[in-house]
Amino acid sequence: MDKKYIYRKHLREPSKYLGALFLFFLIVYIIFSLAIFFSNRVTVEEIIILLIGGIAVILIVGLEYIILYFTVFKRFKIINVSLTEEGIVYKNLKKDIRIKYSDIIKLKFPSIKYTGGWIKIVYNGGSIRLTVVLENIGDFLKSLKEKLDEEDMGHVYNEKAMYNFYKTAEFSDQSWARLYEYSKKIAIFILCNIFIAFIAIIIKSNLEYTIILFAISIMCPLITFIIAEIIIGRVIAKKAKREEFFVPHRDKLYELKVYKLAFGIYSIIYLIILALMGLR
Repeated sequence: MDKKYIYRKHLREPSKYLGALFLFFLIVYIIFSLAIFFSNRVTVEEIIILLIGGIAVILIVGLEYIILYFTVFKRFKIINVSLTEEGIVYKNLKKDIRIKYSDIIKLKFPSIKYTGGWIKIVYNGGSIRLTVVLENIGDFLKSLKEKLDEEDMGHVYNEKAMYNFYKTAEFSDQSWARLYEYSKKIAIFILCNIFIAFIAIIIKSNLEYTIILFAISIMCPLITFIIAEIIIGRVIAKKAKREEFFVPHRDKLYELKVYKLAFGIYSIIYLIILALMGLR
Protein backbone atom coordinates (compact mmCIF):
# COMPACT_ATOMS: atom_id res chain seq x y z
CA MET A 1 0.00 0.00 0.00
CA ASP A 2 1.38 3.44 -0.97
CA LYS A 3 2.28 5.87 1.81
CA LYS A 4 2.26 9.61 1.21
CA TYR A 5 4.21 12.08 3.35
CA ILE A 6 3.69 15.84 3.36
CA TYR A 7 5.30 18.78 5.13
CA ARG A 8 4.17 19.94 8.56
CA LYS A 9 1.07 22.07 9.02
CA HIS A 10 2.87 25.30 9.88
CA LEU A 11 4.67 25.11 6.51
CA ARG A 12 1.62 24.10 4.47
CA GLU A 13 -0.63 26.69 6.14
CA PRO A 14 1.75 29.49 7.18
CA SER A 15 -0.93 32.21 7.13
CA LYS A 16 -2.88 30.49 9.89
CA TYR A 17 0.07 30.03 12.24
CA LEU A 18 1.94 33.24 11.49
CA GLY A 19 -1.34 35.14 11.79
CA ALA A 20 -1.94 33.67 15.24
CA LEU A 21 1.65 34.44 16.24
CA PHE A 22 1.33 37.99 14.95
CA LEU A 23 -1.92 38.50 16.90
CA PHE A 24 -0.24 37.18 20.04
CA PHE A 25 2.68 39.61 19.77
CA LEU A 26 0.30 42.46 18.91
CA ILE A 27 -1.57 41.85 22.16
CA VAL A 28 1.74 41.71 24.04
CA TYR A 29 2.87 44.95 22.39
CA ILE A 30 -0.36 46.75 23.32
CA ILE A 31 -0.15 45.59 26.94
CA PHE A 32 3.55 46.51 27.07
CA SER A 33 2.79 49.99 25.71
CA LEU A 34 0.05 50.47 28.30
CA ALA A 35 2.41 49.25 31.02
CA ILE A 36 5.02 51.82 30.00
CA PHE A 37 2.34 54.49 29.97
CA PHE A 38 1.22 53.64 33.51
CA SER A 39 4.68 52.95 34.92
CA ASN A 40 6.31 56.16 33.76
CA ARG A 41 5.20 59.68 32.93
CA VAL A 42 5.68 59.54 29.19
CA THR A 43 5.42 62.53 26.91
CA VAL A 44 3.23 62.86 23.83
CA GLU A 45 6.34 62.49 21.68
CA GLU A 46 7.20 59.16 23.33
CA ILE A 47 3.66 57.88 22.78
CA ILE A 48 3.92 58.83 19.09
CA ILE A 49 7.26 57.01 18.85
CA LEU A 50 5.64 53.87 20.31
CA LEU A 51 2.80 54.07 17.79
CA ILE A 52 5.13 54.67 14.84
CA GLY A 53 7.36 51.82 16.02
CA GLY A 54 4.37 49.48 16.21
CA ILE A 55 3.14 50.43 12.73
CA ALA A 56 6.67 50.04 11.31
CA VAL A 57 6.96 46.55 12.80
CA ILE A 58 3.57 45.57 11.33
CA LEU A 59 4.60 46.78 7.86
CA ILE A 60 8.02 45.09 8.01
CA VAL A 61 6.60 41.77 9.24
CA GLY A 62 3.84 41.90 6.60
CA LEU A 63 6.35 42.57 3.81
CA GLU A 64 8.66 39.80 5.03
CA TYR A 65 5.76 37.35 5.13
CA ILE A 66 4.77 38.16 1.54
CA ILE A 67 8.36 37.63 0.39
CA LEU A 68 8.74 34.40 2.37
CA TYR A 69 5.40 33.05 1.16
CA PHE A 70 6.28 33.33 -2.51
CA THR A 71 9.94 32.34 -2.11
CA VAL A 72 9.68 29.59 0.53
CA PHE A 73 6.28 28.61 1.93
CA LYS A 74 4.24 28.30 -1.28
CA ARG A 75 6.16 25.22 -2.43
CA PHE A 76 5.42 23.26 0.75
CA LYS A 77 1.75 22.94 -0.24
CA ILE A 78 2.81 20.96 -3.30
CA ILE A 79 5.96 19.09 -2.25
CA ASN A 80 5.34 15.54 -1.02
CA VAL A 81 7.02 12.16 -1.10
CA SER A 82 5.46 8.71 -1.41
CA LEU A 83 6.66 5.17 -0.86
CA THR A 84 5.25 2.66 -3.33
CA GLU A 85 5.93 -1.00 -4.03
CA GLU A 86 8.34 0.01 -6.82
CA GLY A 87 10.16 2.93 -5.23
CA ILE A 88 10.06 6.55 -4.06
CA VAL A 89 7.98 9.24 -5.75
CA TYR A 90 9.14 12.78 -4.95
CA LYS A 91 6.87 15.58 -6.16
CA ASN A 92 8.01 19.20 -6.21
CA LEU A 93 6.98 22.39 -8.01
CA LYS A 94 8.68 21.44 -11.26
CA LYS A 95 8.26 17.69 -11.73
CA ASP A 96 7.73 14.24 -10.27
CA ILE A 97 10.90 12.28 -9.56
CA ARG A 98 10.53 8.50 -9.51
CA ILE A 99 13.31 6.51 -7.88
CA LYS A 100 13.32 2.73 -7.99
CA TYR A 101 14.68 1.08 -4.85
CA SER A 102 17.22 -0.72 -7.02
CA ASP A 103 18.50 2.67 -8.29
CA ILE A 104 19.38 3.95 -4.81
CA ILE A 105 23.15 4.18 -4.41
CA LYS A 106 23.54 5.65 -0.93
CA LEU A 107 21.61 7.06 2.02
CA LYS A 108 23.40 9.83 3.90
CA PHE A 109 22.34 11.30 7.25
CA PRO A 110 23.85 14.71 8.09
CA SER A 111 22.22 15.32 11.47
CA ILE A 112 22.45 17.08 14.83
CA LYS A 113 21.16 14.84 17.59
CA TYR A 114 17.61 15.72 18.73
CA THR A 115 17.59 19.07 16.95
CA GLY A 116 17.25 18.32 13.26
CA GLY A 117 19.01 17.10 10.18
CA TRP A 118 18.09 15.45 6.93
CA ILE A 119 18.33 12.32 4.85
CA LYS A 120 20.03 12.56 1.48
CA ILE A 121 18.94 9.87 -0.96
CA VAL A 122 21.54 9.45 -3.69
CA TYR A 123 20.34 7.56 -6.77
CA ASN A 124 21.37 6.99 -10.37
CA GLY A 125 20.87 10.42 -11.90
CA GLY A 126 20.83 12.69 -8.86
CA SER A 127 19.76 13.04 -5.24
CA ILE A 128 16.91 14.34 -3.09
CA ARG A 129 17.00 15.70 0.44
CA LEU A 130 14.29 15.30 3.08
CA THR A 131 14.44 17.15 6.39
CA VAL A 132 12.83 16.55 9.77
CA VAL A 133 10.09 19.06 8.94
CA LEU A 134 8.56 16.35 6.77
CA GLU A 135 5.56 15.08 8.72
CA ASN A 136 6.03 11.52 10.05
CA ILE A 137 9.54 11.33 8.65
CA GLY A 138 10.35 8.68 11.26
CA ASP A 139 7.71 6.39 9.78
CA PHE A 140 9.02 7.19 6.29
CA LEU A 141 12.54 6.17 7.25
CA LYS A 142 11.47 2.95 8.96
CA SER A 143 9.27 1.98 6.01
CA LEU A 144 12.11 2.79 3.58
CA LYS A 145 14.48 0.59 5.59
CA GLU A 146 11.99 -2.29 5.44
CA LYS A 147 11.68 -1.90 1.65
CA LEU A 148 15.46 -1.81 1.18
CA ASP A 149 15.92 -4.86 3.39
CA GLU A 150 13.32 -6.73 1.33
CA GLU A 151 15.38 -5.89 -1.76
CA ASP A 152 18.56 -7.06 0.03
CA MET A 153 20.00 -3.52 -0.20
CA GLY A 154 21.26 -3.05 3.33
CA HIS A 155 24.64 -2.04 1.89
CA VAL A 156 23.32 1.39 0.78
CA TYR A 157 23.00 2.67 4.35
CA ASN A 158 24.98 2.70 7.57
CA GLU A 159 22.71 1.14 10.19
CA LYS A 160 24.09 3.18 13.10
CA ALA A 161 23.77 6.48 11.21
CA MET A 162 20.29 5.53 10.02
CA TYR A 163 19.13 4.64 13.52
CA ASN A 164 20.56 7.85 15.01
CA PHE A 165 18.66 9.88 12.42
CA TYR A 166 15.55 7.75 12.96
CA LYS A 167 15.69 8.52 16.68
CA THR A 168 16.07 12.22 15.89
CA ALA A 169 13.21 12.05 13.37
CA GLU A 170 10.87 10.28 15.78
CA PHE A 171 11.60 12.76 18.55
CA SER A 172 11.05 15.61 16.08
CA ASP A 173 7.68 14.14 15.04
CA GLN A 174 6.61 13.80 18.66
CA SER A 175 7.94 17.22 19.66
CA TRP A 176 6.08 18.99 16.83
CA ALA A 177 2.91 17.10 17.73
CA ARG A 178 3.22 18.31 21.34
CA LEU A 179 3.86 21.87 20.19
CA TYR A 180 0.71 21.83 18.05
CA GLU A 181 -1.30 20.46 20.97
CA TYR A 182 0.06 22.74 23.70
CA SER A 183 0.80 25.98 21.82
CA LYS A 184 -2.58 27.55 22.66
CA LYS A 185 -2.23 26.67 26.35
CA ILE A 186 1.31 28.06 26.45
CA ALA A 187 0.17 31.28 24.74
CA ILE A 188 -2.68 31.67 27.27
CA PHE A 189 -0.24 30.93 30.11
CA ILE A 190 2.13 33.66 28.87
CA LEU A 191 -0.72 36.15 28.50
CA CYS A 192 -1.82 35.39 32.07
CA ASN A 193 1.77 36.03 33.19
CA ILE A 194 1.75 39.32 31.32
CA PHE A 195 -1.60 40.33 32.81
CA ILE A 196 -0.27 39.64 36.33
CA ALA A 197 2.88 41.58 35.46
CA PHE A 198 0.75 44.45 34.15
CA ILE A 199 -1.11 44.73 37.46
CA ALA A 200 2.16 44.56 39.40
CA ILE A 201 3.68 47.24 37.15
CA ILE A 202 0.76 49.62 37.73
CA ILE A 203 1.31 49.25 41.47
CA LYS A 204 5.10 49.61 41.23
CA SER A 205 5.21 52.36 38.55
CA ASN A 206 8.80 51.84 37.45
CA LEU A 207 10.12 51.64 33.87
CA GLU A 208 13.04 49.32 34.67
CA TYR A 209 10.67 47.03 36.57
CA THR A 210 8.35 47.00 33.53
CA ILE A 211 11.01 45.86 31.06
CA ILE A 212 12.46 43.16 33.34
CA LEU A 213 9.06 41.75 34.29
CA PHE A 214 7.81 41.61 30.71
CA ALA A 215 11.00 39.87 29.60
CA ILE A 216 10.58 37.26 32.35
CA SER A 217 6.87 36.81 31.57
CA ILE A 218 7.54 36.06 27.89
CA MET A 219 10.89 34.25 27.85
CA CYS A 220 10.74 32.08 30.97
CA PRO A 221 7.62 30.06 29.95
CA LEU A 222 9.31 29.32 26.61
CA ILE A 223 12.48 28.22 28.42
CA THR A 224 10.32 26.06 30.71
CA PHE A 225 8.76 24.38 27.67
CA ILE A 226 12.21 23.68 26.21
CA ILE A 227 13.40 22.18 29.51
CA ALA A 228 10.30 19.93 29.60
CA GLU A 229 11.07 18.82 26.03
CA ILE A 230 14.65 17.97 27.00
CA ILE A 231 13.40 15.87 29.93
CA ILE A 232 10.94 14.00 27.69
CA GLY A 233 13.66 13.54 25.06
CA ARG A 234 16.05 11.99 27.60
CA VAL A 235 13.38 9.51 28.68
CA ILE A 236 12.72 8.56 25.05
CA ALA A 237 16.46 8.10 24.46
CA LYS A 238 16.75 5.73 27.43
CA LYS A 239 13.85 3.57 26.24
CA ALA A 240 15.00 3.47 22.61
CA LYS A 241 16.62 0.23 21.39
CA ARG A 242 18.98 0.32 18.46
CA GLU A 243 19.13 -3.46 18.01
CA GLU A 244 15.35 -3.52 17.49
CA PHE A 245 15.30 -0.25 15.53
CA PHE A 246 12.80 0.93 18.14
CA VAL A 247 11.79 4.32 19.53
CA PRO A 248 8.85 4.43 21.97
CA HIS A 249 5.60 6.08 20.99
CA ARG A 250 4.26 9.10 22.83
CA ASP A 251 3.18 8.66 26.43
CA LYS A 252 0.71 11.54 26.70
CA LEU A 253 0.01 10.95 30.39
CA TYR A 254 3.71 11.17 31.23
CA GLU A 255 4.11 14.25 29.00
CA LEU A 256 1.26 15.96 30.85
CA LYS A 257 2.90 15.19 34.21
CA VAL A 258 6.21 16.68 33.03
CA TYR A 259 4.51 19.86 31.77
CA LYS A 260 2.45 20.26 34.94
CA LEU A 261 5.54 19.83 37.12
CA ALA A 262 7.71 22.15 35.00
CA PHE A 263 5.16 24.95 34.75
CA GLY A 264 4.13 24.47 38.39
CA ILE A 265 7.72 25.03 39.53
CA TYR A 266 8.05 27.99 37.16
CA SER A 267 4.83 29.56 38.53
CA ILE A 268 6.14 29.37 42.10
CA ILE A 269 9.47 30.92 41.06
CA TYR A 270 7.62 33.62 39.09
CA LEU A 271 5.52 34.59 42.11
CA ILE A 272 8.64 34.68 44.31
CA ILE A 273 10.34 36.99 41.78
CA LEU A 274 7.27 39.24 41.79
CA ALA A 275 7.36 39.41 45.58
CA LEU A 276 11.10 40.12 45.73
CA MET A 277 10.91 42.82 43.05
CA GLY A 278 7.98 44.37 44.88
CA LEU A 279 10.13 44.75 47.99
CA ARG A 280 12.82 46.74 46.16
